[in-house]
Amino acid sequence: MAHSNIVFFGCNYNDKKIKGQFDSLKYRIENDTALSCIVIDKRSGKSASDLWQDIRLNIEDSAACVFDVTGFRPNVVLELGYALSIKAGDQVFITFRKRKSKGKTPMWLLSDIGHLNRLEYINVPTLENFVREQLDLLLFSKYVKEYMKDCKSTNAVEKYQQYGLKVLQAIRDNGSQSEQQLQALLVGSSCRLTRMLSLLKKHQLIRCGVGRNGKYSIPELPE
Repeated sequence: MAHSNIVFFGCNYNDKKIKGQFDSLKYRIENDTALSCIVIDKRSGKSASDLWQDIRLNIEDSAACVFDVTGFRPNVVLELGYALSIKAGDQVFITFRKRKSKGKTPMWLLSDIGHLNRLEYINVPTLENFVREQLDLLLFSKYVKEYMKDCKSTNAVEKYQQYGLKVLQAIRDNGSQSEQQLQALLVGSSCRLTRMLSLLKKHQLIRCGVGRNGKYSIPELPE
């Protein structure tokens, strides 16, 4: 079952320019959201079959996938095909850098999927705006927006918004967290942990494990 805050980026990691722009995009998105952006790279000591297994598992675990098919590298097209076989159409987005041509307009080269959400871009800001617009439509992103609005019911709106994001990022980066670990994040914030956990659970952004000492994690997508 896919996790609600995971996004898979598929691109040509042999093209340093393309790979670099997705690495930087991953950094910026993760810095100001609780989304986790996965960019698979070549890994020393791993066979091609092991790498493909990692890619498949990450695609399966994602709430959305962005594939940059610039250059139509076979590995990226393969990943795109696999994602289309297991994901809904609105979970898959395609990007490709505008091709230079000698007076001719390059045509869209992938057949039979012209209905899919795609972007031909000429610069990174255009690419980033498109990707962020699509990720804003994710169920997880909508829940975050609802949480941010609901913080207006507290006596420290900006603090609950700021530290609520910190709590989600801590769970994203470090795995399931105990109440003690989350409480440590709120020291000096004027936020009450019980109130924050109540709001985050209300908007389906966290769940608590079974048992008295159950830890908090980010839930999977509903079936």
